[in-house]
Amino acid sequence: MKVSFIITTYNNQDFIEKCLESVFNQDYDEFDVTLVDDCSSDRTTQIVKKSFPKVKIIVKKKQSGPSKSRNIGIKQTNSDLIVFMDSDVVLKKDWLKKMVSFQKKYNPDIVGGKLLYYSEKNIINSAGGRINWLGFAYDIGRGKPANKHNKIKQVDFLCSAAILVKRDLFSEIGKFDPGYFYGFEDADLCWRANKNGFNVMYNPFAIAYHDVSRTVKNMSDKVYFHGVKNRLDSLNKNSCLLRKVIAIPIHIILTLLSCLLGHCKPKIKGVLYFLNNVNKK
Repeated sequence: MKVSFIITTYNNQDFIEKCLESVFNQDYDEFDVTLVDDCSSDRTTQIVKKSFPKVKIIVKKKQSGPSKSRNIGIKQTNSDLIVFMDSDVVLKKDWLKKMVSFQKKYNPDIVGGKLLYYSEKNIINSAGGRINWLGFAYDIGRGKPANKHNKIKQVDFLCSAAILVKRDLFSEIGKFDPGYFYGFEDADLCWRANKNGFNVMYNPFAIAYHDVSRTVKNMSDKVYFHGVKNRLDSLNKNSCLLRKVIAIPIHIILTLLSCLLGHCKPKIKGVLYFLNNVNKK
């Protein structure tokens, strides 16, 4: 069964070779790779062109975040199964084989494996995720030893750093929300999938390593702004009326209280943006 990789990247020249080497070293042969570059200003695309000529490269004309990058990639592929992968991830050699085997056995619409930290390979980054009643998402197992969380399970969401998705899902629930520049786009997609009766599953036997610090160190006020507005928007569009009336005000209050921890201005802007646009979708 053929699989298409869609890898999103932005200014990742120092890690992109590690990422792609792990893809082309998979012990599974039927796949192609599309790299969608979000207007990198470094040598990311030049490195890929030179070292990985089989990769199809798409360079966007305007930076618009990973959601739009993934949606662009979907249009460039025709495989029934699509792997979405960030360029700060390295896959174990058997990752794809184990994901495809899992898909054949359990038939999930979205499946993700166990993510470990690249810098601390004995520590879990994510073993699936939960979304609480107030709309806050958290990674299961974060910070726990790598030998924990070894049970197959249904989850609320999966980190899109490395997931396998059935193409048919997008015709039913839509693609990644293009309005989500950064943050919560994976939780929102999985939330919509679960809400519409599709299967979102965690496969503990497929291991990948996530160089989270590479992303986190580049975080800015822009990221906090989008994170706040995206969480509120997803809570609003995926909840029943009662939940909206109760949860959204509490969510906003907790977000504003978190201003005491820093990044106050973008968080307030995110709340105000949501309130000013809540009825425009």
